[in-house]
Amino acid sequence: MNNYYVYMYLREDGTPYYVGKGKDYRAYHRTTHGLVVLPPADRIKKVLQGLTEEQAFRNEADFIAWYGRLDNNTGILENRTDGGDGISGYKHTKETKEKLRQSSTGRYYSEETRKKISDNNKGLKRSEEIKKKMSEDRKGKRTGQVPWNKGKTYSYPEDYVPWNKGKKLAPFSEDTIKKMSEAAKKRIVTEETRKKMAMRMKGQIPWNKGITGWVRGHRKDKVNIVGARKPGTLPGVFYINNGVDNRRLNPTDIIPDGWIKGRLPRKKKWVLSEETKKKIGNSNKGKLIGRIPWNKGRKQSPEYGRRISERQIGTKASEETKQKMSEVQKKRWSIITDDVKETIGKKISERNKGNPQLKKTKEQKDNLSKWFMNSIYINNGTENRRIQKDVVIPDGWVKGK
Repeated sequence: MNNYYVYMYLREDGTPYYVGKGKDYRAYHRTTHGLVVLPPADRIKKVLQGLTEEQAFRNEADFIAWYGRLDNNTGILENRTDGGDGISGYKHTKETKEKLRQSSTGRYYSEETRKKISDNNKGLKRSEEIKKKMSEDRKGKRTGQVPWNKGKTYSYPEDYVPWNKGKKLAPFSEDTIKKMSEAAKKRIVTEETRKKMAMRMKGQIPWNKGITGWVRGHRKDKVNIVGARKPGTLPGVFYINNGVDNRRLNPTDIIPDGWIKGRLPRKKKWVLSEETKKKIGNSNKGKLIGRIPWNKGRKQSPEYGRRISERQIGTKASEETKQKMSEVQKKRWSIITDDVKETIGKKISERNKGNPQLKKTKEQKDNLSKWFMNSIYINNGTENRRIQKDVVIPDGWVKGK
């Protein structure tokens, strides 16, 4: 089949440093070129395409002969052979694989080699076309395949020292924190993913279960010791303050500098500044887009509705709150079109048709009108009431509103 090609890896100045032959994605594989560094995708050039395997071998050898090799001082290429060799599609036997595994077991790369690998991986970006081809090529290949390391454990030798032992990670830069924040804002967790996460966490024992003491550290001048008594849990505890905050100490604790014995009164209300409110609002923008509400499709039980109703009895909104709610409703209603208003009115009428409390006969309406016409106001100096004209005014009440 004519699906082979000859490719080159180019330096930044455009000169080649490696020539190879292959098919499919051979030119873009990292681990199949030995110590040859894989360049960015824009510096991988397919010079000849649509060849048979024999033609690709011959052209590869011609290009290597033309540019020459560095190892034998004949040219500029990093190739270790003259080309035209190799077997396409060759697969190692189990014995060979076992020998390769044993030869690589216990091998550790030097710091210099690690640095080369790291530099090689930095800044590598594949085009969308290549990503799409690689994705299509891998589809279905791993279906039902058991991972090679499933059920295996790895034990390090006694003299092995981790590369990060004793090292402290540097804090993230402002630019990195900003990128992480933007990436987190765009992330949307679906309902299915949430269910999977919940199922995975079921049955797991929390890492801090049964641990008593200071988890984050209550006092800066004390060491965080697991099992230590939490401040304020012994008999005879007392409060101290620094003019701003309160703390509780055990009777055996020493009062730090800048603190005095006594407790400050609690703040009645935690008031957020306008700047803090603005920051919270900006951070929440865009987070709920596309997210399904947790209570969508759920119905409240009658008991839950009754408790909400009882909790709201006797509560009154301030005049300021009422005004804000009125302005919000007016603003919402002002942007609704006439068609939508008409649709809302029809739906309300249809919903109220079956309500017996809203149905009044003509006789009932006439009786109600007559009652109001034959009634008067009375008051006791505190509240008003309405009674019929022929009813005797009670003691302590006078006519008038």
